[in-house]
Amino acid sequence: MDGLEAAQGGADNSHTTVIGHSYGSTVVGDASNKGDLSADDIVVAGSPGMMVGDADDLDVGRDHVWSEAAWNDPVPAGGKVAELGGYKWTVPTWNGIPFNAGYIQVVPSDEAFGAHRMDVDTSGHSDYWNRDSLSLKNQAFVVTGKYNRVEED
Repeated sequence: MDGLEAAQGGADNSHTTVIGHSYGSTVVGDASNKGDLSADDIVVAGSPGMMVGDADDLDVGRDHVWSEAAWNDPVPAGGKVAELGGYKWTVPTWNGIPFNAGYIQVVPSDEAFGAHRMDVDTSGHSDYWNRDSLSLKNQAFVVTGKYNRVEED
């Protein structure tokens, strides 16, 4: 990543987005948490967790962390069981009703994680890149730095 940034003329002359799908997002999260990822934005899709409990723990900062999760993608829930997320003191709700409190396993698609949660119009775990989908368009808007055009959940 450092070499790519240098080839583009340095940090002020490049805009790099790292996209991680599924366990790839866990690898991206671990790398970002350990140091300088040399990225401007991180996009995750179907993430089982990023080994941290808050988007601010990643070196790009919460304003530059973007998450997609389809309503029927089982991987985010599976990531909580496998403890690939991170713990955060929170009070999660379901339909506005608190149902738990304490240090809860949090993944990027959870509101408590603090990432931008992008709208998706796809289903399952592997359709985030379907041609002409809102899911793909939202990723493209992040990659091109057109944040105001991203449709968020």
